Amino acid sequence: MAVASIRLALGMLALVLAATPCFYYIALLEDEHKHADAAAKAEVAAEVAPPDANSDHLDPATTLKLAAELAAAKKRVIELTAVVQHQSQELAAADEAAASAVASSARDTSSASIIPPVYGSNTEPLIKGLETCAEFRSGGNSSQLVMGPAGLFNTGTNYLEFLLRMNCRQRAKYLRQPHSKDSKDESSWVDEHDGPAQHWVRDVQWSGGGRSANLWQVPWGKHNPVIWRGIHYQPAFNISVNLVLPVMIVKDPLTWMKSMCRKPYGASFEGARLRRLVKTCPSPVKEGTQTNVSFQPNKVVAYKSLVHMWGEWVRAYADMKTPHLIVRYEDLLFNTEEVVKKICDCGGGVMVDGDFRQKSNPSKRGKEHQSIRQSMGEATTDRSKALAKTGDPAKRLEGYSANDLKFIRDSWDEELIKFFHYYHDVNDDL
Repeated sequence: MAVASIRLALGMLALVLAATPCFYYIALLEDEHKHADAAAKAEVAAEVAPPDANSDHLDPATTLKLAAELAAAKKRVIELTAVVQHQSQELAAADEAAASAVASSARDTSSASIIPPVYGSNTEPLIKGLETCAEFRSGGNSSQLVMGPAGLFNTGTNYLEFLLRMNCRQRAKYLRQPHSKDSKDESSWVDEHDGPAQHWVRDVQWSGGGRSANLWQVPWGKHNPVIWRGIHYQPAFNISVNLVLPVMIVKDPLTWMKSMCRKPYGASFEGARLRRLVKTCPSPVKEGTQTNVSFQPNKVVAYKSLVHMWGEWVRAYADMKTPHLIVRYEDLLFNTEEVVKKICDCGGGVMVDGDFRQKSNPSKRGKEHQSIRQSMGEATTDRSKALAKTGDPAKRLEGYSANDLKFIRDSWDEELIKFFHYYHDVNDDL
């Protein structure tokens, strides 16, 4: 019977829809099913029960009315079914998009990232010194040339070193680099090229052959002024400075000064000493950041302020007459893979085959780095947090007074600020 078939179809449909997440539409379908079921029962009763004057039989008009209601209910069920199917498709698409986002986050490469507007509308990373790459590569064979990270405190030198070590290898194998004064036993070194054993890099063996193309810092010390190049050598660094391409990383001075307040390292200034009391560091910049820096225990350099320290230290690298690179921390953070590839190519290295290796957890993992942040109620910064807060115009200026910003503007190296696009805000044309 047609009515019975419709009832059966409606019952099966209700069971299927009950398994979907669209509860609102399922409730409507259940109401329609009940209505259709009542109409179907009435029609069956009208067909099987003969007319009887003493019975409550359905007259033809009522039967037609119920049949019309049954047809309307069927139509409504079809419409709601389409709605449920559409909702299910949207949910499936959302799940697929979420899974794709998770997979992308897990890979954690940022070659497709866009630099925040506050750091310029440039489509490529701002790297100073690329024109010196060819000169550096011509200065020695591939078994001698290496790269070394450099930068002020709190600029991301550990992050840069990790990325180069994990993703860029030299075209020829190197000797093992000792890491302390006690690592001078030449019998433990592996001489893999002709000549005296005097050029070393980290002993990182890839499945594809070759070792990392970078030292963990420049021979004169990654935080030391570049004027020490060729004069001062860090322990265990017995290598000609002409064979090392310094890759200096620079950071937005407005965010860098705040980092210096949290962890001043060898720098000493009033704002850092009193930060737990006033919590306004680096403000006031002029009065509170007159800085003495112990780059070495017996070598102290004085700066008028943190702004002057940033400008003078970075300017010395920018004025180098020998091959060098200066990269922005912000580019390294948002366009990681592209920046690392440009550095690797410049130094004569080759990128490691396979997926790009990213670092998402904090680069500074020691108790010293964590304790200072915990004392200020902060967590150690990892890459995801750095991405979230870097480039936020409000956070960049947060804590600086109008007098601070005027002093900063009057004191910073305007040429460097323009090149690296470290303005006060997006519309600042200096």
